[in-house]
Amino acid sequence: IFPRHAAELVNVFQQPDFYTDVEAMNDVAQRGGMCNIIHVPSGLKADLIKMRAGAYEELILQRRRRVSVADGPDVWMISPEDLVLAKLMFYDEGRSQKHLTDIAGILRSQGSRLDTAYIDEWADKLDVWMHWVHCKDPRKNER
Repeated sequence: IFPRHAAELVNVFQQPDFYTDVEAMNDVAQRGGMCNIIHVPSGLKADLIKMRAGAYEELILQRRRRVSVADGPDVWMISPEDLVLAKLMFYDEGRSQKHLTDIAGILRSQGSRLDTAYIDEWADKLDVWMHWVHCKDPRKNER
């Protein structure tokens, strides 16, 4: 998210169907962090984050997918594989169990459609390999 996009996003995702906060979006664009767009009727929530600049981030943009949102415009979403990697990095930064729970849900919902070789490669490059190993085989968490 860039500062110039905040007002545009609020205009596209309007109340009463969507909840947005232009100040939170501007803050994320300037300082980092995360904010949301919420589709009120369904409760669907999209997290918006400020992207870092780098080769992996360019790859994320190349791999994104266009998705139709009920009662709203099509939006670009991160691929499931890149979402897993993002969750692994967030877990590495803050150790919030929520990210591991989210990854388990992605693994269940995507099943064999998930490109685990891609995640293996990038988990190693992004230095979150051990977290990924535990997510792939929850038995490794048993002590």
